[in-house]
Amino acid sequence: MKLTQIIEEKYETVKEKSITELKRNTLILDKLCELFIDLKERFKTDPLESKRSIENHIRKASFSYEPWDITNFCFALPAFEKWKNFESYTGYFLSSLINVHQEKTENEQEYLLVTKHLQKKIAYLGYENKSKLIIDGSVDSYFGKCNEGYVLINGDANLYCGIYMNDGEIRLKNADLYLGYFMNSGNIICEGNASSYVGYDMSNGGIIIKGNCGDDLGYDMRNGAIHIQGNAGKGIGAGMEGGFIHIEGEYESLKENIRGGIVFHKGKQIVPKKYLRESQEASEKKLQKMRENDEKNKINSEYLKYFSSRDR
Repeated sequence: MKLTQIIEEKYETVKEKSITELKRNTLILDKLCELFIDLKERFKTDPLESKRSIENHIRKASFSYEPWDITNFCFALPAFEKWKNFESYTGYFLSSLINVHQEKTENEQEYLLVTKHLQKKIAYLGYENKSKLIIDGSVDSYFGKCNEGYVLINGDANLYCGIYMNDGEIRLKNADLYLGYFMNSGNIICEGNASSYVGYDMSNGGIIIKGNCGDDLGYDMRNGAIHIQGNAGKGIGAGMEGGFIHIEGEYESLKENIRGGIVFHKGKQIVPKKYLRESQEASEKKLQKMRENDEKNKINSEYLKYFSSRDR
């Protein structure tokens, strides 16, 4: 069964649950829309500066909502797409709805956001996320900023996906520039291709690209591990100070100013040129830990069956 089919079945069930819930309380969706409009009117400045205030107003709301109400609200978003700053404001609002609901709930929740029906991609989704989050659709820039949860994106991500990521896992199809920018911990798994500057200034964590990546891989990388199963571009390791880079395919060129770290090509150490067995062992342990975390932190095994059978 394909991932898209699994997700479609999941949010069809969510929609049914929402309809049942709305029969008991027909005001929830209207109240979410009213709150969305009200906060947009209140915060005409940069949404980034007012995110805390948005969350505080949601905490003070006079009604309660459940995860399926957030999913249901996604289907109302096309009515607001003409708004100025729709992409960033909507991302902060949805992220705040999830964060506030999770902090009020003792058990870990799973949230589903549907975005593939929108003409515009939403930015800043998953901001400070600590939950299990599924996105059905592609996302705009700054996805998963400071993320600590486990995220599955049934689509692609724009610039700076996983920026300042602190823990957890993000799994997606394809990524634009600066995947894992200033990443501190956690894992990012890209099932397709990634653009340039993968792992820019990352201090820890792991990134796996199952396809190809662009130029300047590991730029200013300080620690962590990057595993490229396909090909890599030019300028690998520019300013690199630590960490491990593995390239299974071909690469165009290395940067001359690599100051530290280890680079492997098809299992052979190429930076530094002097082979260090302890470096190889440390790198293999790092990759094994990434694989173990990949198994341990799966959001839902059904969702990931698609990835293992996609190329069959």
